[in-house]
Formats: sequence, C-alpha cells, structure tokens
Amino acid sequence: MKNTPLYSYTLSGRRPGTVFALCACLIMLGFGLNYGAPWYFLAPVGLAGAMALCAIIDNPQTGSTLTKETLRYSNRGHEKTVRVADIASMSVVKWTDGPDKVALTLKSGNVLRIPGMCADSKLAMALRNLGITETSAR
Repeated sequence: MKNTPLYSYTLSGRRPGTVFALCACLIMLGFGLNYGAPWYFLAPVGLAGAMALCAIIDNPQTGSTLTKETLRYSNRGHEKTVRVADIASMSVVKWTDGPDKVALTLKSGNVLRIPGMCADSKLAMALRNLGITETSAR
C-alpha cells in the first residue's frame, strides 16, 4: 500500500499538559487572591493561565505524515505537501532538549525547513529509512 503512513506525528493545543497548566494557574491565582499576594505574583500567573486558556480554546493543530510518496505537514492551518521523489537530501541538527531540526534540500535547490512543532526526532530516522541521504547541517 502506497499511502500507508510510515511516520505520523500530531500535536494538539488540548493536551493534558495544557489542561494541567490551566488548573495550576487557577489554583495559584485562588491562593494568591485569598492571601493578598502582590501584583507581581498575580500578573505572570494570570498571563500564563490566559495563554493556557487560549491554547485550549483555539486548539492549534500541528503535525506531519510521511508515506512512501509524500511528506505532508501542517502548522496552525497551513499545510504543505512535498513529494519524497523531489527531496535530494536532508540536514539534521540534533538537540538534547527537544526535537531535531530537519531541513530538506529539494532537487530544485530550494531548502524547506520543517517547523519544530510539526515533527519529533523520529522524522529524520523515517526519512533515512526511505533512502534520503543526510548532509552536514549548516
């Protein structure tokens, strides 16, 4: 089957960590207001809670899917599809505290950088398994 995903990654705004952050902010705000905490405690906690609430309401979707023929990734509503046959090489920058940065060099000479929110560190391995060669990172 040609369209069977070899690699898939999705990231949603409504994930357990975001809900936990909102709950922690609400608890901290409750204690702060109850015990008369100063504004410089309440302001950052309130802003963090507002950001978590916005992420839950807006629910931004990012992710990528790799098949034998295409790599499709989306970042907050913007989708891009690249044919695997059009990829000449890739460069990978490895990070110890987050996903690897992958940049694809197309046969046309264009360089396409995959956003860090769209893939985890397994994307580079999946591309290597398809025969995409790795060049040194710039």
